[in-house]
Formats: sequence, C-alpha cells, structure tokens
Amino acid sequence: MCPSNIPAETVLELLNNGVEHFVGGSSEHPKNIFNVHEGVPYKAHVTRYGRSYHAFPCRKRDIPPRIWRPLLALAAQRNCKHELEKWFNDHS
Repeated sequence: MCPSNIPAETVLELLNNGVEHFVGGSSEHPKNIFNVHEGVPYKAHVTRYGRSYHAFPCRKRDIPPRIWRPLLALAAQRNCKHELEKWFNDHS
C-alpha cells in the first residue's frame, strides 16, 4: 500500500485483513481491497493480477455500498471510526 510513510509490516497487515472487493464473475484474487488506517480509508487496486496492489486514500464515493459496513467495523476495531467519518465529511 502507498503512501511510503506506512511501514511495510503495516502494509501487509492492511492488505491481508482488508475488505476484499471482487468485480465480475468468480475470481481468485480481489480487484480491490479496502481498509482504514489511522482514520483514513484506503483502496488498494490490483496492478498485477495476483501479485501486487497500489493503494491510495479514497473518498466515500469510491467505496461500493456493500463495503461500507465491514469498513466501519474495521474502523471501530481500530478505534478510529470517528476519524473515518470526519475524513468522509472533509473529503466528500
């Protein structure tokens, strides 16, 4: 995941424990993985199928509706749900 100020071990944890978003028919690897880090929502988009992702902070409109509830649950687990809601209000 990007940006570069997130440590590699945190990046792996976010990718491995994020909310997977499959597009189209059945697929072995998700097209996107959503997660939240320090109150900021991230969307990791596949760059090389099954091998790598590029992640970036995203806006509310970039998150599919079915991803909302699990993403809010992750934010609550990480004690940053309030910060996530503020991010969406500030970056809508």
